[in-house]
Amino acid sequence: MSKYTIIIHQIEGLQNPLSGKGTIDGNPFDMKQINYSDSWIWKVDTKNGLGGAITDSGFSRGERSAIARWAKLVTSDFNLIGTPSSIAPSQTRTRTSSSTPSKEKKVQFNVTNETIKDLNERIELKNQKIKSQAKEIRDLKAQLRSLKK
Repeated sequence: MSKYTIIIHQIEGLQNPLSGKGTIDGNPFDMKQINYSDSWIWKVDTKNGLGGAITDSGFSRGERSAIARWAKLVTSDFNLIGTPSSIAPSQTRTRTSSSTPSKEKKVQFNVTNETIKDLNERIELKNQKIKSQAKEIRDLKAQLRSLKK
């Protein structure tokens, strides 16, 4: 169990690199993903940039490591967004060896409320187009039936 209480409040983006916001023991932070050795890892965005010097960052090495570890778990289970790391289910803390190759890769999508709204609008436009096409087909069928008579 971490000695810090970390809450990831939001994760933004539909594909890597992602970014997010959260708090650690009540102190706010921003975070972003970077590509490191062909994998995406989380870094705390400080006033000196991603992962700047520990002394200037406002966060200890342990805090930054804990944030990155929790962010990795949250991106594997988006139900953990808004959940304090201190009360998360114990199964989220299982560790696997990073040297063991995974049999399958999982694709993750991070969705914000704005993204959901945009997707709903696009779906509605497509539904309207489909309804219009269906009406056109019905009209053509009616014309065909009238020609057969």
